[in-house]
Amino acid sequence: MQKIIGFALFIMCCVGLLPAAANDDSAPLVQQVQVFVDSAFTRVVPLPDAKPTASVFEGDVLEAIGRNADGTWFEVRRRNHAYSLGWISTKMVSNNFNIEFLPLTDSTTGITGSDPIVESNFAAYINIESALRGGPFAKSPRIGIVPFGVVIPVMARNWDATRIQVNYLGVAGWVSASNLRPSYDFMQIPVAPGLPPPQNLEVQVIPPEIQLAQLNRLRDYLMPQN
Repeated sequence: MQKIIGFALFIMCCVGLLPAAANDDSAPLVQQVQVFVDSAFTRVVPLPDAKPTASVFEGDVLEAIGRNADGTWFEVRRRNHAYSLGWISTKMVSNNFNIEFLPLTDSTTGITGSDPIVESNFAAYINIESALRGGPFAKSPRIGIVPFGVVIPVMARNWDATRIQVNYLGVAGWVSASNLRPSYDFMQIPVAPGLPPPQNLEVQVIPPEIQLAQLNRLRDYLMPQN
């Protein structure tokens, strides 16, 4: 009888440990969105005319598990479900997290350019409508415009992270880092291969005796002549 009681106590202790394990801080954080329109469809791909997969209604809370190529659609699932419910436009839900930290789970739908979107660990939120340029310089030719509010993959940076190489719907180019939301240190982004080495400005050092002679000449020039 004592063995049975001891075994039962052991089982109860093990069960008591389960909630602590379930609340482990190392578990990945699940991001959530809430529907704020009367009703909407989730869709099989991130396009407004794509086949519906489910209906959602105002107040429904969904888990965001991914983003599309320009961050205007969320891939979602029901809470505590393992499978994807489909895609919903960001215009139909509210969120309180940085979309650029969601994984890119569709890099092909809606692409208009010819540059494939390669796998990247970085993305950027466009704070200000930005010129997309063909090179990492302010005077590089403009090849497009990136609108405000999109989230796009980041591939590389220049030497000082003032210019960031991105891919906007299949068009690869460079944008100014000052136009991006500073949600992480852009120096973490790898430097683009093939960039010319950084150019240090050459500062001419004038010897002190020459500087003094110049000041004396200036003084003599400014002093009234007798």
